[in-house]
Amino acid sequence: MGTVANALNMMYILRDGGTHKIRELAEQLEVSPKSIRVYREALDGAGIYVLEKRGKYGGYYLPKDFQNALMGLGVTEEEKLALEIVEGELKSAGHVEANQISALLLKMRLLDEKMHKEHQAPLEKISHIAGGSRPNMDVQKERAKLVQAVKAKREKKKLSLVYRSLSQEEQQRVLHIYSTYTFRGEIYVVAYCELRKEVRDFKLRRAHSLVLLEENFVIPSDFSLDDYLKNCIGIFKGESLDVRLKVKEPLAQIVRETIYSEEQRIEELPDENAILFEAVMRGKEEIIAWILSMGSNAEVLAPTSLKKAILDEVKGIGGLYEKT
Repeated sequence: MGTVANALNMMYILRDGGTHKIRELAEQLEVSPKSIRVYREALDGAGIYVLEKRGKYGGYYLPKDFQNALMGLGVTEEEKLALEIVEGELKSAGHVEANQISALLLKMRLLDEKMHKEHQAPLEKISHIAGGSRPNMDVQKERAKLVQAVKAKREKKKLSLVYRSLSQEEQQRVLHIYSTYTFRGEIYVVAYCELRKEVRDFKLRRAHSLVLLEENFVIPSDFSLDDYLKNCIGIFKGESLDVRLKVKEPLAQIVRETIYSEEQRIEELPDENAILFEAVMRGKEEIIAWILSMGSNAEVLAPTSLKKAILDEVKGIGGLYEKT
């Protein structure tokens, strides 16, 4: 093995908290005592300081800060559990990064086995799962696009791609990617579009032929991602609406449990077995879909434009079934 590999193996041995003689370390690693000193210098150079105790019972040891921790990062069992829960969520959602989280958890377990020299039960594939629908996608293909988008964002380089809109029209776009985010298992990018001359959201799955350009871009100093996403119930933006709803039980309980907007207020209406929900919200299309999902349990009180939009949609749905 090379110096790096042997230095790491020496660190694994020292992480048991004990003091190890140079000769013993050399025997375990099948190298000379001189090599052990070289490995110590290599670890010191990486910020992992191997200490030495003099005397008959002396030898090399690691500070307590590095003992029983993952690669000196201090990862606790609670943090590992959190990762397992995230793994389950991502796997259930079909997220493109799920396999990377699984690989990280496996490395943690293998490291623990090496440190303690004992076999542990195999990691369950999923410790926690999330129900519901998930994207129908080629995970490897979509992850490759995400990596490309993140690289463009980090390096502030323009990204050329072909984008297919919901109308099935394909157009060449050049994007300045400001951020990436996940919504309902799908990857989106927030980017300035040179074609449309404005900041928009793009579903990465609808893009292909991604090419990282050499030309750089600058994010405007007055752009704020928090402001851009503020009070949006989904991916749609648009004007802000002062929404007032009366929501009956049992759907009222679901509304109580959810933050739909940073500017929302809930008032109990015990005499009506309902709540009054008020919020500043954006994304009219998704607000309408959300209200319709609650059926007759939700009544729009304001604004008038939203009441009319709901009524028009209900009439349209009714018309479909009247025909049959």
